[in-house]
Amino acid sequence: MFVHAAAVTALNPKAIAFFIAFVPQFLTLDAPLLLQFAILIASFVTLAALNALAWALLADRLHARMTRRSVIRLHDGGDARRKGQPDDPKDAMMPNPTIRDLIRTIPDFPKPGILFRDVTTLLADADGLAMTIEQLAQPYLTAGIDQVIGLEARGFILGGAVAHRLGAGFVPVRKAGKLPGKVISQSYNLEYGEAVFELHEDAVRPGERVMIVDDLLATGGTATAGALLVQQLGGHIAACAFVVDLPDLGGRAKLEAMGLTVQALCAFEGD
Repeated sequence: MFVHAAAVTALNPKAIAFFIAFVPQFLTLDAPLLLQFAILIASFVTLAALNALAWALLADRLHARMTRRSVIRLHDGGDARRKGQPDDPKDAMMPNPTIRDLIRTIPDFPKPGILFRDVTTLLADADGLAMTIEQLAQPYLTAGIDQVIGLEARGFILGGAVAHRLGAGFVPVRKAGKLPGKVISQSYNLEYGEAVFELHEDAVRPGERVMIVDDLLATGGTATAGALLVQQLGGHIAACAFVVDLPDLGGRAKLEAMGLTVQALCAFEGD
């Protein structure tokens, strides 16, 4: 009972004033009651001291935590740098690079006279990669896409991320001999001969809405082969999406002639 009273007293300023005002009267009590009063006062003082100690420990812990966070921020270059924001106000005035800006051009690859559009520099840039996936997926967020088809090989990198963004499944279209299950096949033309794409025969169900994704659209041979595979299984191709379009090579026109919707995030004309 006395401990409970002391706890209430420690939390109640009015009770403290009461004890101070009536201490002289308590001193006139007989010995047993006076002893009980002394125990009550001792309990109150003990709880007050423990309360002060608890607050001191809490304040010390919070101070240590804030100090540790400050050290981490200084070590990492500050919040602004960690978030990719420039420290220099002059840098803040520079325009953000576009997807096209982040794609490197390598001349004479894979043979002399070819300008190779290398998307690995885009994929290596965290902001550029996030922007690419968002722009590929954004037009189809409410399109009810069931499966995203990624064309070997860079289409796997992009297609999986787009499928995740859309809440869809991901299906790879691979070169001949790479898939372990029963497959359907579709040949397509290369500069010197033919190649074959394959798709698992149970990868797409009839009526499913499918989006085809790849990094680059040139002559349209691989994208056409992928589309024909999906159509063999009865899938509905909602869109074909690419990071780069080389319009002079005719791939877009070929796909659109098949009645397909084509999306490209940027184009390099004259290639």
